[in-house]
Amino acid sequence: DKSDAGIFVTAFYADCEHELLPIQEGWRLCLAYNLVMSRDNNDDNNFIARPLPSASAVTSQVRQVRNLTKQWECLFDHVHGYLLDHDYTQANLHFADLKGRDKEVVSFLQDVCDEDGTPMFVVCLTLIQRHQIGEPEGCGYNKYSGRSRGLYNDSDGGDHVMGEIHDTTINTSHWIGPDDRLMDNVNLSFDLKKSLLTNQDTDDMFGDDPAHHEYERYTGNAGPTLEYWYYRGAVVFWPRIMNSKIMKTAGLTYMVSYLKTAHPSELIHVGTAIVEHLESKTKMHVSSSILDGISETNSELLVVRALKCCPFMQDVAFAQTLTSTMTKFKSSAIDMEVLELVKRTSCCAGESSHGDHQPLLILFQFLDLLQQGRKSTLTTTTTTSTTFLNDAKEAIVLGWLKNDSNVIECTCIEKLANIAFECSDEIFQKFITVAVKVSPPAKISELLSFFITMGDDAIQHPLIIQLANLRVQKLKKASLQNNGIPSFTWKQPNANFPGSHAAEVNSFFRSEKHTETFDNFNGINHARSWASKYFGGYGQGTGYSARAIPGGHGRRAYVEVIKTKSAFQEMVQQHQLDLQELQTLEKAFGHSLGEDEEWGVSSQRFTGTNGSALKRSMDIEVFDGANKQVKLEYGK
Repeated sequence: DKSDAGIFVTAFYADCEHELLPIQEGWRLCLAYNLVMSRDNNDDNNFIARPLPSASAVTSQVRQVRNLTKQWECLFDHVHGYLLDHDYTQANLHFADLKGRDKEVVSFLQDVCDEDGTPMFVVCLTLIQRHQIGEPEGCGYNKYSGRSRGLYNDSDGGDHVMGEIHDTTINTSHWIGPDDRLMDNVNLSFDLKKSLLTNQDTDDMFGDDPAHHEYERYTGNAGPTLEYWYYRGAVVFWPRIMNSKIMKTAGLTYMVSYLKTAHPSELIHVGTAIVEHLESKTKMHVSSSILDGISETNSELLVVRALKCCPFMQDVAFAQTLTSTMTKFKSSAIDMEVLELVKRTSCCAGESSHGDHQPLLILFQFLDLLQQGRKSTLTTTTTTSTTFLNDAKEAIVLGWLKNDSNVIECTCIEKLANIAFECSDEIFQKFITVAVKVSPPAKISELLSFFITMGDDAIQHPLIIQLANLRVQKLKKASLQNNGIPSFTWKQPNANFPGSHAAEVNSFFRSEKHTETFDNFNGINHARSWASKYFGGYGQGTGYSARAIPGGHGRRAYVEVIKTKSAFQEMVQQHQLDLQELQTLEKAFGHSLGEDEEWGVSSQRFTGTNGSALKRSMDIEVFDGANKQVKLEYGK
């Protein structure tokens, strides 16, 4: 570096042949260190001399290992392992956290390359686990007089020591992949007797003290049990030329881990293996790490194939990786597949297996990520960033509307309505049509309240005006039926009783009767259970309020059902809320509300945001091309 402030640093083994020429200008600062290996535990008697690494020694070792590795595939048909000297746990078993000679050995295996500079080994880490189950020492067996079985003397105080061992298993329990990340569900064949390069017996590998133990006191006829877990770290490795064979059995997580560290010449081969694995499964979840790995292959085709395998966006991390992948490739083919994925995600958002509409919330995050990246073009055309964002919004709405129950159950209807409003008139029409068709009045009220908060653009939109008209006429009709004030009645017209005697009970609730007695029970317990289930707050019935008193016995058991005023009080409260809503709508929409006798809408035509004519009186979803006419039917 020719800069006055520049510093050049180099480091090398002392036995490397080198020459320091006289400096022509500037200054030279030379720092020399002697690297000394400390004695183990500062114990002179236990010090074991180890040769320090040197350039010539390393070069010689690399050459020797390289020659042996070329013969490996012919000589061996399995992986090999080497025990680590230090103790490791699941928390600190990582390449970056290896200690002392462990780091030296593992780094050597990772750094050995062939003449072309390609690493020759695939290197993983694992914990070998020994699990023992038996009974603790000092648990005597005594019989008490008058008892037919014995009891163990049991005290849970203090530490327990393993006595008789009933069972011992040894296996690998924790795998760290080539990318230094945990691998789940990995299926690497690792026979300790065949594969472990050690002269130690398996019983001597783990030391005397367990890493973890669990004690369970006696239960019933079973005596107390004690379990020990021991762990020993190991490095597992095999020649890279065996990797195709290993990938067939190791599983997806290994292939993804290996892809992150693969040589550039291997990327397409490994990426193809991952995609073929995904394609062989049904509805295989594609994680963000899988998508990120496929993206590293720089293959547009592999990314498209991987996205086709994905049933829906799994989490926000996937959405972030997907956005980065789109930015990287700038591919219209990938963009189109992403839109299909958005539709699939939106469509499945109402399924109960996904919880509280989590997929829809992930899509909202995805939109936010797209909006944040609008300055960076996502594909090759200059307008694609904005265009794709609009297409993604339409895909969310269209996918959501494929399942009618989504609109009814939506917990984020306002956000979805806002997205639909920003789409084309045709998409917004579809959203309003389905919303009115399948949503209960409460959801329509929520929608209108939200549109009012959006301001004049929403309030003046013809479809929203029509929706307000329909809701206003519905509220006025309900008010007129009650002469403005609900009069008291024992009728509960919205009763929906789901249990046995449903027809009789619903008929009673919808009548003016105050009490009714029901029989035909199997006995008093059946009557009590029926009363408790459907009138004690545990049943699924709706629209009624009553208390139930069981009585009688045997076949003469009965339940007396007595209506309460709670249902009427709820009706009065709802009436007051309806009046408040009516006042709010009339104030917000004012003169825009029509006077049509049937629907409360006029026959005038409005012009949508895209210039197309929209007719305000509508029945079902109808699109005729130019006019895009829709008729809404509400409140039947």
